Amino acid sequence: MNHFIYYDDDGKIITKGFSNELNIKLNCNDYHYLILNEPLNNPEGYYVYNSKLLLKPDKPTAKGIWEFNYKNKTWEDTYVPPSLDELKTLTWNRIKIQREKLISSGVVYNGNTYDSDLTSQNKIMLSLSLKSDVTWITKDNKQILLSHEELSELNNIIQNRVQLIYSKSQEIREFINLADDYNTLKQIQLII
Repeated sequence: MNHFIYYDDDGKIITKGFSNELNIKLNCNDYHYLILNEPLNNPEGYYVYNSKLLLKPDKPTAKGIWEFNYKNKTWEDTYVPPSLDELKTLTWNRIKIQREKLISSGVVYNGNTYDSDLTSQNKIMLSLSLKSDVTWITKDNKQILLSHEELSELNNIIQNRVQLIYSKSQEIREFINLADDYNTLKQIQLII
């Protein structure tokens, strides 16, 4: 019985195994094979050249997406920078995340900070429909009794803030669409 590897025309190791030489030859299909004296524990670190098993050179440490080119027997940076349209999409997605964080960051009313996320907005609307005083929980878990009028004011503050954030984000979206280089897109932030 023998340890072996199958490899393609470029020297890329496809698989390794342990079998008798006849089975190795019969099952190699379109691949080449190489009989080894011992098992190969890390086939990703090797390639075959002129029927010899060779250790790949060290992978570069420079920034990039490095892949081994088996034809050239060298490491190549395969990083392809995103297109301007892809960068615009990524920037807009980043702004939407910032927008949601700003909306959920809370609002200050009468010296207390209240949650302002969508769930809180929905609860306020439901409570307003009851037209009575309610005990409301602040962001730091204090219980505050709010009159119907105070709850309505809190709701207005939240809705105005949400409207401002959405309005600003739409302005930024137009700016993103007009941007013509990476550095401009990199600098864009949603700040309220």
